[in-house]
Amino acid sequence: MILPLQLLYHTYEHSLQMNDEVDICPHCKNAQHATLPQSFRRFLVFAIMSGFFLIFILALINIINLIQFDKSWYSLISIAIGMWGIAYVGYLCISFSLIGFLRLPGCEFVTIPHVLFRKRVHICVDTALNAVLDTLQKKTGLSFLLMKTESAQKWVLGLILQVIFLLIIASDVIGKEPKLILVGILSSVYFTYDKTVHRDSIGCTDLTGSGDYAKIIKRILSS
Repeated sequence: MILPLQLLYHTYEHSLQMNDEVDICPHCKNAQHATLPQSFRRFLVFAIMSGFFLIFILALINIINLIQFDKSWYSLISIAIGMWGIAYVGYLCISFSLIGFLRLPGCEFVTIPHVLFRKRVHICVDTALNAVLDTLQKKTGLSFLLMKTESAQKWVLGLILQVIFLLIIASDVIGKEPKLILVGILSSVYFTYDKTVHRDSIGCTDLTGSGDYAKIIKRILSS
């Protein structure tokens, strides 16, 4: 598999000198050091976005029901946790929708600043993984080879976990309060990932799009 590291790590000017392929962002019309999402990744982005949207709606319904019919301390604490949860889930839903609809480069954590303030897309563990998937599709088209990439496996695993999460909060297996707490936990885990693994990977020049998570986590734990 050909890794697109030359695309990720060259400056725009050097890429032009080397006649490398540079992806131009459809939004800002500037070259970015991250690949544009190809059709397969856009499909996965829309699937993840839809899942977060459903989580947002279900959690919001639970919050409204608790506000109307239950004023206990447990419910109020659950509502507070749920409000944090749906706020961050809403943020993720907007970010993924922008990536999918506008076909933006970069990860979900820089999408909104990029659209609003034209903040430059950065190199991180997520853009490295996605670059492998996008570049492979450019070279081979839609094929089973795409599923052999760590990026595709991460997206599919995320979808499976999201479906399981949706089944739990859409069913009557647990009450409204635990559902809101779970949404808060989901957002907290995602937020923690952003502030640890993702942030630590920004600007790293040793990313390959394979095995990067273990490498970064090991570096964080050893520091």
